[in-house]
Amino acid sequence: MGYKKWLIPLICATPFLFGFLFPLLQLVKWAYVNFSTQLNIEHVFISLQSLLIAGITAVVTIFFTLCLVYFPKWNRLRIIKHLVKFTTVGYIIPGAVIGITLVASSSYFVSIMYNFFGIEIGYLVYSSIYILIFAYIFRFLAVAYNPIEAHSLRIGSNLSESSYMLGKSKLHTFFNIQFPLLKSSLMSGFLIVFIDVMKELPLTLLLKPYNVQTLAIKAYEFADDERVSEAAIPSLTLIGLVCLAMYLISMFRDEKE
Repeated sequence: MGYKKWLIPLICATPFLFGFLFPLLQLVKWAYVNFSTQLNIEHVFISLQSLLIAGITAVVTIFFTLCLVYFPKWNRLRIIKHLVKFTTVGYIIPGAVIGITLVASSSYFVSIMYNFFGIEIGYLVYSSIYILIFAYIFRFLAVAYNPIEAHSLRIGSNLSESSYMLGKSKLHTFFNIQFPLLKSSLMSGFLIVFIDVMKELPLTLLLKPYNVQTLAIKAYEFADDERVSEAAIPSLTLIGLVCLAMYLISMFRDEKE
């Protein structure tokens, strides 16, 4: 009977042990071996690039999410609700498909702008940070939309309707009543999008500018060149940042509850 009481905990711990802990220990070992050669100014610069891209994308995504949540409430046109459903389908589409589609459609758009209007916008589209961030937003918009929209429904409409009856505008009501109540959900949505952008690989490989690197790309390049041990430091940096973001998410969720 003694060994049986440890059987269920061992079974439950198997995914954690073999899926996270043991690989993490191996990464720590490789990082120790390659510490002097891999932990340099280039690694710091790549980490800052990853943080900056993920942070900008998350902020812009939250902005568009708020537009998608509240514009249908402020305007009763049915077409807006259909557009909201369409714009949140990106998460179910593989990143590689989104990247290939954007590359193909961008060439047509660039040709149309040049042939009909004489405007050259190729430098803004091909291998541009703008198109990469746009792809991220479309890919992960649903990640932020669903929790924020659910929280807005829990808040209800009584407070906003009372504000409207007092003669306050929709924007005044939003910034002074609804936005403060949404802060925890907004921060959680921001961090979730941040995590997804940090670890996104196929979309970044297809659309990133030549002079832009991320931690996920750097780890992939090392692994693809069969220099697996050298991928340990960017991988551990990425794991650390993601774990920190997950911890912050749990803190905001505890505050909300």
